[in-house]
Amino acid sequence: MESWIRLITRITAPLLFIFTIDINAAKLSDFEKDIIESQSSLSRTTQHHNNCYDCGSSNHDSFFDALLGGIFEDMLESVEKDISIGADTSHQRIDGKPNQPGISERKHGEILIPFYRLNINAQYVSEKINALDLKMEIGKGPNGFEVRSTTYKDDSADEKLKYSQLQYFHRMSFGNNIGINLGLGYARMRVTESFEGLVLSLPVLFHNGRHIGFEIRPSVFDADGTNITELDISALYTYRKLAFRAGY
Repeated sequence: MESWIRLITRITAPLLFIFTIDINAAKLSDFEKDIIESQSSLSRTTQHHNNCYDCGSSNHDSFFDALLGGIFEDMLESVEKDISIGADTSHQRIDGKPNQPGISERKHGEILIPFYRLNINAQYVSEKINALDLKMEIGKGPNGFEVRSTTYKDDSADEKLKYSQLQYFHRMSFGNNIGINLGLGYARMRVTESFEGLVLSLPVLFHNGRHIGFEIRPSVFDADGTNITELDISALYTYRKLAFRAGY
């Protein structure tokens, strides 16, 4: 079990460094305003860095840049190998001919590496704001696609925020109980203005093979230059082809 934890940490750590900018708002209109203000702030910061490209540079900076570069290079080489192994394991479990010790064929209706999966989630944000989130995933083995549509409704201001995504999932399996998806796609968000851009996600699902599971779904959306992060953590109870989930 400790080896799987180290493996997950090695894969997720480099990618989670980009999940840094967070936006909070009491109303959907405030949320949109925060995005616009963040874009203006980012533009001013970029201009300052361009004007002072060599400000404060030193040999110490070069040393630490080289050191960090070497660390990340070794880490990424290891991650690349793990991604390849994980994808191959997903293929073997679907193909029904696993050749790795302890790996078994995927069971019919299993929640990991599904042929199709439909999620219907209701989210309570505040007394006046709630959301309906729909996700549909289809795929086979290591290849999958997810379509998502989320609508936030603000009863206090009669406003709606609509958020849609289309992602490709590189689906990796580590053992029979852990699945990690590396997702890349395109998203659009709209309140009164529209924001579009790339979305990167890293859903991690653990299932004990019987009824209990846990899922964490970090993602980042590049909304026209402003990073909007999302973190979904939930516990699952599965029965046959159904799963009931509650989380934050």
